[in-house]
Amino acid sequence: MKRRAINLREHEVCSILEDRMTQIRRVLNPQPSPNQWDVMTWRQGNQVMEHLSPLQMSLCSYGQPGDVLWAREVWAVFQLDGIGGTKEYPNVLYKANSSTRLFINEKVWKYNTPTLKWRSPAQMPAWVSRIKLEVVNTRIERLQDITEEDARASGIVWKRDKGDEIDPRTERSARDVFPITWNAHITETGHSWNSNPWVRVGEFKRLK
Repeated sequence: MKRRAINLREHEVCSILEDRMTQIRRVLNPQPSPNQWDVMTWRQGNQVMEHLSPLQMSLCSYGQPGDVLWAREVWAVFQLDGIGGTKEYPNVLYKANSSTRLFINEKVWKYNTPTLKWRSPAQMPAWVSRIKLEVVNTRIERLQDITEEDARASGIVWKRDKGDEIDPRTERSARDVFPITWNAHITETGHSWNSNPWVRVGEFKRLK
């Protein structure tokens, strides 16, 4: 079993904490070109991966089933004044849902600042992570190959409630809504839903 880090966006953090998300997609970089791999062969997954370089394989996979991903997210450290003006141990604040954790750990002082300073996921050490994910399966596919079941597993909220009922005129499938969410959060230029890029798909279960 190997442990590795994965950077999560804020909406992904919330979806995982609410037990709505068990799949994640990231753009495969670099993208395979038509003269690099035959599309039909590429879809056969492990058979083609046997012929890739170690670097290419690392870009294709979140690891092997059973490996653990520890999540990195936007965070900050802040300190509260204690009784009588004493200084308490700093708290870690997680931006996604504004929750806090107190770490009785000398290492936390390193990140304490006079004013609140948000830090990128890349700056998060493993001991601050609050989400652990066990890899169940990985694969490579075109973005638009996502199914309705996959879209729901990606944490998509697609129903509009009217009281206790669903209005059939406004109800859309999770797959209908997924492109909107993807385009709203994608950071890689040129990899919108319409461009249909190759993506790495990771299926996981949250370790509690």
